[in-house]
Amino acid sequence: RTTRLGKQAGILYVLLYFQPTILSDELGTMRLIADRFFHDNWAVSLYGGMTVDISEQWSRFEAAAVALENWQRLPYMEQLYSS
Repeated sequence: RTTRLGKQAGILYVLLYFQPTILSDELGTMRLIADRFFHDNWAVSLYGGMTVDISEQWSRFEAAAVALENWQRLPYMEQLYSS
């Protein structure tokens, strides 16, 4: 599912920088975005072969970092790795 949404995730990553209040303040919105687009894909491919690690890039934005933390816990990562 996340692979099919990969292009949309790349576009969304860029667009969110034009609305930094969503990244920093709107936890509910970021939780929905993280759940749908980034729950098992933290490396986003952009145009021209450029890739971005969103866990690193969004660490300075409070709402985005909290939303991603839910998916980066050890039990989930172990389950993701074993599948």
